[in-house]
Amino acid sequence: MASVRKNPDMLIIARTDATVPEEAFRRGKAYVAAGADIIQPISKCFKNFAGLQAMRQACGVPLSLQLLGWLEADLDRRQIEQVAAIATYPLVALMTATQAMRLNLRALAAAKSSKGLPQPVTGLHDFNEFIGFNRVDALQREFMSVESVKA
Repeated sequence: MASVRKNPDMLIIARTDATVPEEAFRRGKAYVAAGADIIQPISKCFKNFAGLQAMRQACGVPLSLQLLGWLEADLDRRQIEQVAAIATYPLVALMTATQAMRLNLRALAAAKSSKGLPQPVTGLHDFNEFIGFNRVDALQREFMSVESVKA
């Protein structure tokens, strides 16, 4: 890895899918020897904070954690900062959106109306802006004939 690093500012994160701590340690050390700056173990490999500390110590570099399951429920900020250089909550946005959709769709099905939904709804203009629709629309106007745009 280090031999292919073209930019010294590039950060190399090596993920190990090992489910047994000893194998994760072995792989993590090999990744660091090859030039990895951070190691990302999968959450089901370790069962507690002590396991993450052991991984951090064995590899000699900080970890990257995806805070799911027990990691999200059991670790506090101080513990995360002690072992990780990077920590993300990869499912929080998706799970938040899922809950809001469930609530709104349940209310929509019951009331047969979108008025008075329990969760706020993004306005159409803001939604189009967010997904880049205005740019797509501009590209269509630029590159498509008038007849094909009307169809």
